[in-house]
Amino acid sequence: MINFNKLKKFFAPIPFIVIIAGIIGFCINGFNYGIDFSGGTIMRINAGQFIEEEKVYDIVKKVDSGASVVYAGANKETVVIKSTLALTNEQKNQISRAFVDEYKVDRNNIEDTTTGPSISREIRQKAVISIIIASILMLIYVTFRFEWKYGVASVFALIVDVLVIVATYGIFNLQIDSSLIAATLTIVGYSINATIVIFDRFRENKRMYPRMENAELIETSLNSTFRRTVLTTITTLIAVVVLYITGGHVIEALCIPLLVGIVEGMISSTFIAPYTWGLLEKNFGHGAKSKRA
Repeated sequence: MINFNKLKKFFAPIPFIVIIAGIIGFCINGFNYGIDFSGGTIMRINAGQFIEEEKVYDIVKKVDSGASVVYAGANKETVVIKSTLALTNEQKNQISRAFVDEYKVDRNNIEDTTTGPSISREIRQKAVISIIIASILMLIYVTFRFEWKYGVASVFALIVDVLVIVATYGIFNLQIDSSLIAATLTIVGYSINATIVIFDRFRENKRMYPRMENAELIETSLNSTFRRTVLTTITTLIAVVVLYITGGHVIEALCIPLLVGIVEGMISSTFIAPYTWGLLEKNFGHGAKSKRA
């Protein structure tokens, strides 16, 4: 039988260490906003051939030396240029002409999209709102299904999950864009599912053993669900690792936070949510009321 109470002293601080490391990363590197969140221009060139990255940069740096270049398509025949500047029509035409003249690219195969600062600000606001709404709805759901102490413990664990994912972007200096929203909402759903399974076992054991102490209840419930938690985590990690290996640079910004978030989801559902519930139960449960009386 695993002694989770002892393991808690080692695993529970890990998410908070990651959060602190992320804050330090943001202080050193700043916020690496992508075009979604900062505004800018994206140009997509379907070249019909692979063009070396250095040659693409030779073209792009004349307009924006800080622009990034990624590839799309199975054979990397599509070049995606991302600039945090709102390029003028003349600047975009300069890049397009270079590809047309040097690599015989059809002008109709070149597309561009510019996102203004006001739109990017609105996207940032909606991203925060979507995460807040998801957390509130989960609090309501868990409270309705169990009771408020379970709901508060679950949402506290989810807040830690979200902060760890955001911290990952600071540690690895990843570009903050729509992938942050996707990774956050994915991990929030994954983590709450694992937490609900554990809390379900809490409720079952409380009904079967009403006189069982909370500490023993937590240990028994975690031991009976831990195998399921580990297997779910491993199988999900395998899928994300394969996606990371085969997805290339484009999918990297999503996979790294997912990998960290999946491990964090296991830690929070095993060591943060249950013991937060135990603390709330101790101070606001029936036992606490009888002691006050």
